[in-house]
Amino acid sequence: MNKTGKALGIDIGGTSVKTGIVDTTGKLEHSKSFLTSELLKGKGLIPNLVDYISELREKVPIIGVGIVVPGILSGDRRSVVEIPNVLQLKEYPVLDTLESGLPEISFKLDNDAKAAALGAYCFDKNIDTSTFGFITIGTGIGCAAIINGKQFRGGHGNGLELGYLLTDGNEYIENLIGSNSICTLSGLPPDLIAENPELLVRRAADGDEISLKTLDKAGKLLGIALFNFVVLMDITTIYIGGGIAPALDFMLPAIYAMFEKMLPSYYRERIRIRKTILGNNAGILGAASLCFSEESL
Repeated sequence: MNKTGKALGIDIGGTSVKTGIVDTTGKLEHSKSFLTSELLKGKGLIPNLVDYISELREKVPIIGVGIVVPGILSGDRRSVVEIPNVLQLKEYPVLDTLESGLPEISFKLDNDAKAAALGAYCFDKNIDTSTFGFITIGTGIGCAAIINGKQFRGGHGNGLELGYLLTDGNEYIENLIGSNSICTLSGLPPDLIAENPELLVRRAADGDEISLKTLDKAGKLLGIALFNFVVLMDITTIYIGGGIAPALDFMLPAIYAMFEKMLPSYYRERIRIRKTILGNNAGILGAASLCFSEESL
């Protein structure tokens, strides 16, 4: 950590926008969640956030605001180039709008998975390595890597967009195991499947055969994605976060079966897949960490 004080973290997702005040130890306060669909109304998502930030900072002093999005950013990380789950932000001047509305505040913008990896490196005390992969599974799938304590960004700053990996039937993997679609993997009629991932996990825990088979299929698909990540990056410690992370225990047998069958022993002997203790707050903590760490630059 290179700074002290508290920062506001804002995690913009396709379903919800989660916010919270975070200090340099990772303590989260004043957390609040909004429906993304509600913030998109009226003036629009970013102007509505300006109003919220303005109101909040009157109650809590902050050193800056970090904002993360599930999308591909411009080279200067001031706007969003591609963001399929929040189309209003595509090509939107995010930082220009924020800085115009609140010129006295320092703002940072980054990809949600990359920021979450940074937040995990800063705040997850169970992470015992400086090189690891980080996968977030929510509405979409995000991916990041910390290598020797440094953020890996690829050739133009947007590497590791794992959600776009093609799998069954040339479909993006995030369209198959993201939170909006994972329950449909069984292929059964809607009245026979869980309505949401939380219910799917609860049913699986109760031994429901359909739910268990659904998560097994999701595990096989996630195993394909992780296989590609491992052999491309030579990184064998992977942390999983996001709203689908609670389902990981039910997917791991299929993932490890894939590894046992296909992964060369060089990687297989070292592989570790774990859930981050940051849970569903990984995005908020990652967003706030952008304000604390020079690794966000």
